[in-house]
Amino acid sequence: MDNNPYESLLGNMATAISKKMYKVSYESFLNGCEKLQDIKSKIDFFKEYIYSQDLPDNWTQFFKDIKKRCKPMKAPKNKYTLLQIPADDKELQHIILSDPIIRKYTLKAEGFILLVDTNYKSRVVEALKKYGYLV
Repeated sequence: MDNNPYESLLGNMATAISKKMYKVSYESFLNGCEKLQDIKSKIDFFKEYIYSQDLPDNWTQFFKDIKKRCKPMKAPKNKYTLLQIPADDKELQHIILSDPIIRKYTLKAEGFILLVDTNYKSRVVEALKKYGYLV
């Protein structure tokens, strides 16, 4: 916005909805953030230059939530090999669902995808050979 004195302070963490009013959302606040330290820096900036008094409960909760949501997903402990199961091979699908070795070392995903724990792929391959399948 033209000649807006707040733009330099709020421009990278809020969306202007009028000349003197801004809306802060998770998306606007995370603008330019890639790691937890970026979020903490913005929170510190906010506390120092925008609202230096004790924060109201809604802001305290907002900052707590946004830090908690930073990188909540982690890579799985196990590595997986993805295998596409033929959608029309009902026998193979039944084997995958019923064989105890295959069930132990695999996960089923949507779209007929089988995730095989890479550490135990050889066991799954051997189990499938019992049924005449070569992987």
